[in-house]
Amino acid sequence: MTITVRIFQSINGLAGLVALTLGLLDWIAHMSFVNVHMLFGILVTLSLLVLGILMLFSREMRIWG
Repeated sequence: MTITVRIFQSINGLAGLVALTLGLLDWIAHMSFVNVHMLFGILVTLSLLVLGILMLFSREMRIWG
């Protein structure tokens, strides 16, 4: 597994956790962080897109892409 894929997986996991936490805070505690929540959601989406493209062009990870 290349280092680039590991970096994007870390970014994806961390941004997903932050987006989930902010979404739960908005839903349960009515603390509005909607703009930041949307920013992290977009970061997760773009990270997954880049991961898919990287894995598609990598020979050993093509099936995952």
